Amino acid sequence: MPPAVKQAMIAWWGPIVYEYYAGTEGVGLTAIDSREWLQRPGSVGTAKLGRLRILG
Repeated sequence: MPPAVKQAMIAWWGPIVYEYYAGTEGVGLTAIDSREWLQRPGSVGTAKLGRLRILG
């Protein structure tokens, strides 16, 4: 979601938003909470399962 929308959600609901991304194959997972996201808007967090690789 656009960073401005997520920032508005956190401002409205408070720091209860928790976001994660994962593959349907179950090979990886990233996660981030509101506090961490406000420090790095647009981030998807750190790898919680698997090893993160960004490919172009």
